[in-house]
Amino acid sequence: MTSVASLADVNDVSELLCDRYRLPAELAVIPTAAPEGEPGFFAIDGKRGRHVAFGACAADTASTAETAVQLSRRELGEPLAFQPDAVVASLRNERYIDNALPDQHGWDPQALVRRAYYLVRPMLSTRVRRIAQRRALSDWTSLSHPNWPVDTTVEEIHRQSLAVAMQAAGVDRTPIVWYWPNDHRGAVIMTHDVEQAKGFAFAPELARIDQSFGFPSSFQIVPEVRYDIDGLRLDEIRAAGCEIGLHGLNHDGHLFASYSEFAERAPKIAHYAQRFEAQGFRSPVMYRNPEWISELDISYDMSFPNVGHLDPQRGGCCTVFPFFLGDVVELPTTATQDYSLFHVLGRYDLDLWIEQLDIIASEHGLASFIVHPDYILDDRGRGCYLELLALLSERAVRDNLWKPAPLELADWWKQRSRMKLEQRGDEWFVAGEGSENASVAWATLDRTEVTITPPGTA
Repeated sequence: MTSVASLADVNDVSELLCDRYRLPAELAVIPTAAPEGEPGFFAIDGKRGRHVAFGACAADTASTAETAVQLSRRELGEPLAFQPDAVVASLRNERYIDNALPDQHGWDPQALVRRAYYLVRPMLSTRVRRIAQRRALSDWTSLSHPNWPVDTTVEEIHRQSLAVAMQAAGVDRTPIVWYWPNDHRGAVIMTHDVEQAKGFAFAPELARIDQSFGFPSSFQIVPEVRYDIDGLRLDEIRAAGCEIGLHGLNHDGHLFASYSEFAERAPKIAHYAQRFEAQGFRSPVMYRNPEWISELDISYDMSFPNVGHLDPQRGGCCTVFPFFLGDVVELPTTATQDYSLFHVLGRYDLDLWIEQLDIIASEHGLASFIVHPDYILDDRGRGCYLELLALLSERAVRDNLWKPAPLELADWWKQRSRMKLEQRGDEWFVAGEGSENASVAWATLDRTEVTITPPGTA
């Protein structure tokens, strides 16, 4: 057992626990063992089996996710063998992988291939593009990290950190601020990236379909090159109760290829955000850079997959909850995109989406879907989408899931980040703006395991 003398600064209050659980500061201290050496991969046992994390650890860490060292199960009274705040930041920000896009102006093979592809892409048929993309992603089944089909490593680290903090505080029960408003057990959002003129023409009808199932969805539009923006069509989308977001600038794949390019385009994106009253953003192809996104003039972003095995930019943020990139709320995409399901996996059934929804619901997290209007114009794609909407509506009723517009969810997450717990006599209450919709839940410690009981549970 690690001695108290070898602990890192145990007086540090964990922002990790304050962020996720809104714990009082005196309950948010996590004793951790001093890390050894450089950051690397390590594995921990958890709710969903083996979870692979990345960061500095009080053990020799392996260099690959496949050979990650398995930490021994923590005994009662032992500190964590890693510093959870740093490890969670490494996972959310994808520091475990070299995710820098090749400079679009560079001469290395990757840059040349990427530049050539986007140059000829407009001239390629849909069938040829799909074949090329399927081949480029053919190795996805060999990827061991993040966990497929949903990675909940960040959630496991939160649980283990809370357990250690509760042990250090000498309590076996503590209040937390529940994740969602009005006692909802989870959240689900529907989003649409509009890539082509045909998809944009279909968007108002799709908005009405979504609203008929109770989903105030978002439509991310490409402001330049792809199609002419029709203000009346945007008004129809808004009239159906849906919102407008931005999908990059011109969908050429170069937004994050270099910082100079990003810095040149960011003011243009801000201009279009103001023009179209858009507060949300998703990068085309889900290309992303966590260090730069916070510089965009947006309220929320949706460019991070939970697991990026089927995306050209691999990686994943390993969480099913919103998080902050500076002042921007990141709403991670936690379900497989329709394009990947239909045209990479060649499936038109709901089985994968159901499996992902079950995992996310078990964590009381956010189920976030992307369905492109462009890919459900045919009867087969549209039929699958209607089945999905019916399933989500049924699950929302059965499991008490919240179905907000993405902006409403982002605003809630910002409000919740400013809430705090207050004790009045023997009772605990949530204080702060929006607290009338918030609830107190309880975390219970049994030796080294934490169980969180949702509000309203007997």
